[in-house]
Amino acid sequence: MKPFGYGFDEETADWWCHRANLANSLDANVTVCLFFGDMMDKTSLHLYSKLIINNISSLFNKNEDSNLPDFMRVNGFEIIEFLYKNQKLPVNYLTETVMLYCETNMYYSFINFVELMEWKPCVVISDQNELDTICDKVLTENPKSVEDYRKGKINSINHLKGQIMKLTKGKADVKLVTEILERKLK
Repeated sequence: MKPFGYGFDEETADWWCHRANLANSLDANVTVCLFFGDMMDKTSLHLYSKLIINNISSLFNKNEDSNLPDFMRVNGFEIIEFLYKNQKLPVNYLTETVMLYCETNMYYSFINFVELMEWKPCVVISDQNELDTICDKVLTENPKSVEDYRKGKINSINHLKGQIMKLTKGKADVKLVTEILERKLK
């Protein structure tokens, strides 16, 4: 596997390099995605990698009878495709849905992503008035970030977005939040 070829940072690439079976499964997943017409992009591949490293591998380590490389070979394409097609949804929702998919299908395929999303739909807060109120609260509670942004440190808006996502448990429409914050910070 050429982990740097996927644009992973050095730490992530190192993790994959030390797990040959998993790395081979990742390569197989990428090959299938490309075969079926680029059903992935850098963002979905990187999120899939983070989920394997931070969440899925520990789930499989707890279950001695499970085999993560085999699971990835069988289900990896479907997970990457799900992440690719739904990347506008909140990351928390995507993570929860993928983890539920993995737990449910660890030993045998019982459910697909369409059924999971029908059973547990994504709730996104996109009500302008509600988000205005939440943004006002976060702006009031974070005067340093507001001041920094107005002084030209545009990255301080990310801290404010993070606080909003924390308050809404990752359910706020990020695009709308960004628009509201930029408007209020002018």
